[in-house]
Amino acid sequence: MNNSKNFNEQEREWRKIYGRLASLMTQFGNEDGFGKGDYWIVDDNWGCRQHKLYINNLHLLAPPVIEAVQSVLHGFPHWEIVVDVDIPDGGKAWPAMGLIIRAREIVDDLQRAYFPKEIQDFKYAGSRPGRF
Repeated sequence: MNNSKNFNEQEREWRKIYGRLASLMTQFGNEDGFGKGDYWIVDDNWGCRQHKLYINNLHLLAPPVIEAVQSVLHGFPHWEIVVDVDIPDGGKAWPAMGLIIRAREIVDDLQRAYFPKEIQDFKYAGSRPGRF
């Protein structure tokens, strides 16, 4: 019975965060799960305390956008939003990279050498480097 209670709590929190994130992201662009928009939020709850946000438009990595995404987690200290850079390749191979956004920190795993000059210097308050 305890597992059911935990699942119901997780589900309620998942839905609340998803709603906040979906509402926020409409301010910054169009959603499309096939890479034709600016971003895509995975709408499946896999039972963990995580949301997945695919970024197809590098300008959505701007610090004010990422700060706004982080604010979605206010009141949810055990949750995270994984931001995966998913650029339609157009013949250019992109390595795996992204951000892990938590209420109090950002793990920055971006490989900026692949970005256009105007995006390479993006920095996030409260961030620490990832594995790269």
